[in-house]
Amino acid sequence: MCADAGAPLGFEPEGSCSTAFMEMGGGSHSPPPYLCWARNLHSLLEDSDGVELFRRYLVQEGRPHADTLDFWFACEGLKKQQDPDKINQLVKVIYR
Repeated sequence: MCADAGAPLGFEPEGSCSTAFMEMGGGSHSPPPYLCWARNLHSLLEDSDGVELFRRYLVQEGRPHADTLDFWFACEGLKKQQDPDKINQLVKVIYR
C-alpha cells in the first residue's frame, strides 16, 4: 500500500514499489509492506512488522536508540489523546 507511486527527486530504491512490481505479475495487488518501507520511515512505522524489525535493529545498535523510538510513539499517542487523565499519565511516562 504505497501511497506515493513516484519516487522523490527521481530516486527509486532497488526493489521499491515501482511499476516493475506490476510487470512481474503483481497485477492490481498491493506490493508487500516491506517494499514500501524503503519509500519512507512513516511507511515502516505504520506497519507492525516494520516496527518490530526496526526496534530489533535499534536494540542491536544500542538501547538508547530503541528508547528514542518508544519516546516517539509516546509523543504520537499524546497528540491523539483527549482524556485529561490519560494525558497526565502519558506526560509522566514521557518525562521519565
